[in-house]
Amino acid sequence: MQRISKGDLRAAAASTAVLATLAAASGAHGAQATGAAADAGEGSKLTEVVVTANRREQSVLAVPASITALSAKTLEARGIQSVNDLQFAVPSFHAGTLTGSTNIAIRGVGATTGGPGVAESVDGVYQTVTAVADIAQADLQRVEVLRGPQGTLYGRNANAGAVNFITNAPTGTFGGSLLAGYAQYHEYHLQGVVNAPLNESVRTRLTVDWRDRQDGFVQSVVPGGQSVDRGQSLSGRLRVTADLSDSLKFDLGVSGLHATGPWEYLTNYSAPNAGAIVTNPFLANATFISQPWRTDVNDPVTSRRDYESVYGTFTWRLPFGQLKSITAYQNYGYVAQNDGDGLNLSAAPYDTRKTDRALTEELNLSGRWNRLDFVAGAFYLDEHGANAIDYHFKLGLTGLPPGSYLDFENPTYDTTSYAVFADGTYHLLGGLKLIAGARYSRDRITATYGNTFGLEGVGARIPLGAFCPTETDRLTFDSVTGRAGAQYDFDAHHNAYFTYSTGFKAGGANIYSCQNDFRPEQIASYELGYKGRWLDDAVSLGVSGFDYRYTNFQLQQIVGLSLNVTNAAAAEVRGVELEAAWRPDSHWTVNGNIAYIRAVYTDFANVDGLNPQLGLQNLDGRTLNNAPRTSADLSIAYRTDPLSFGRLTFRVDSSYRSRIYFREFNAAIDSQAPYGLVNLTAIWDSPSERYEARLYATNLANQAYVAGMGDSTSIGARYVSWGSPRQVGIELRARF
Repeated sequence: MQRISKGDLRAAAASTAVLATLAAASGAHGAQATGAAADAGEGSKLTEVVVTANRREQSVLAVPASITALSAKTLEARGIQSVNDLQFAVPSFHAGTLTGSTNIAIRGVGATTGGPGVAESVDGVYQTVTAVADIAQADLQRVEVLRGPQGTLYGRNANAGAVNFITNAPTGTFGGSLLAGYAQYHEYHLQGVVNAPLNESVRTRLTVDWRDRQDGFVQSVVPGGQSVDRGQSLSGRLRVTADLSDSLKFDLGVSGLHATGPWEYLTNYSAPNAGAIVTNPFLANATFISQPWRTDVNDPVTSRRDYESVYGTFTWRLPFGQLKSITAYQNYGYVAQNDGDGLNLSAAPYDTRKTDRALTEELNLSGRWNRLDFVAGAFYLDEHGANAIDYHFKLGLTGLPPGSYLDFENPTYDTTSYAVFADGTYHLLGGLKLIAGARYSRDRITATYGNTFGLEGVGARIPLGAFCPTETDRLTFDSVTGRAGAQYDFDAHHNAYFTYSTGFKAGGANIYSCQNDFRPEQIASYELGYKGRWLDDAVSLGVSGFDYRYTNFQLQQIVGLSLNVTNAAAAEVRGVELEAAWRPDSHWTVNGNIAYIRAVYTDFANVDGLNPQLGLQNLDGRTLNNAPRTSADLSIAYRTDPLSFGRLTFRVDSSYRSRIYFREFNAAIDSQAPYGLVNLTAIWDSPSERYEARLYATNLANQAYVAGMGDSTSIGARYVSWGSPRQVGIELRARF
């Protein structure tokens, strides 16, 4: 078992003391139910937060699950503009971007190349490519993060939880806003929002967002080398809402994104090992730099990402509930060049291409019949993907001669998924409610893939063979997931719940190796929780404890240059989370959370490609990736009374993470040591609240921390991406 450091204990004790202070106020009256992470309301009251996590509108307090809801006001005040920012406001939530892909992990469970572990949706539309979820960060109404398996309502690939982005719907009043921002690293930000009703029945809302970071967060030490982790993005969203009748509404959403720049980069974290140098002697001449925000790559790094989506939602109000149909089409394209070795040598530069087209349809009926609150529906997914990576070994690599190439081709990775589901809460007697739900899914996957190698010169290639000849795998997975439990409302202000739920993550084909399919991942989860409000809505508190049991836990590793998913026979996750908010008066607002989890493999053995001499290692008891034992976030905001020139708000947002492992072998070098972050913000609102200025400093202490890690057994080294350095900036906003 891993020891808990004194630093972990001190941080946990400090955070617990703060949150205990909030809970200590709980000796008085109750009030209306709302969530733990809340905004300031009138006087010393917290604002109620309504969510749609269970496919129907509910107060966040009434949802029998661990859920954090962040409103637009909170997102804007804290400057949360991506899922990487979101991790420092939500307990047990980790996000890191590596080689162009953002991986979200909740309670130690996240994405692999086989699929996400966290289901993401935008306005109810399931996102097949989670890398583009950041386009939803503009003009949001709120973000909902559900922790724990959501197999019943969200289906496959929701073993860790779900993140719902809800954008602002058009309203019947003309208005909008303009935002201009500038920050260090010559980062510019422009955003415009226009809300325009066409008549009493039709309303529109247009959002356009442009960002340009001209200096990279990661600077090259190679003379004339390019800085990376920078670029431009332009995104837009149009929503049109039409009242077709008194009971029928139609919502149309059209979104697009175009982003370019050297985002997909590598920085080395360990020098090539002795075994790799013996196999590839030229590696002995490589320079190695492991300083934060520095790289010595010498080959071109570029990328282009394009995304379009359109959805249509019909909502019928019926005498006993609501019928909703959501139809969506998404198209994603990505091309990039990268220095695949992270060295000053041209050992393994590559080109990559990826496309994904998906059609989804969800039909659900929700309402109340007698004592039963219910939702039932069906889901359909038709997804067509393709992927290719072309390596160029100018110096040769692992047996291949200089001037050779190796192409991984995956022209087809198609998924067809069908599901039906039902979930309900029965009001038995008094405050006692019984919870039950089930989902049946069938996933059919067709994957065609293989590789070729040969020699290449100027404008010509000579094929020599294939390590893995082209093959086609046809896989079918059937699953039944469900949940059952009970919830007891002590009164209108306090409740407790217990749930048992299961989840399923489909298996798939390892497209970079031969005849190497991986198995589905399954989870059984037990959760016990309490939610309540105290002191006339001045204090909210949520506590949950959970116990997960995984079978065939999926994790990702690189063997040679092949990125594969493997299965650990079993793993378990146990932990406790606490969220609280306190509004002592009209000036102060305090939000905090703390989580302690123990996420370990319980039946797993594997060989470390970077240390093969150790042989097959028993990894039972080793910590899962992206699962810090202790994490805590604390935010304190103070808002002045109205002054002659407006109002001022000052806030401090702080976070702490204990050691995070990125590889299952749990060596010290495979981890990020404990660290803490502090952000400062000052906001000025004009007397009319029409104008706003926001001055901010993120990562005030310029704390360097690893956000993601990978490895290459051919190069014999680890590579990482770094979290954002200190950045000071200003935003100006005008509303009309």
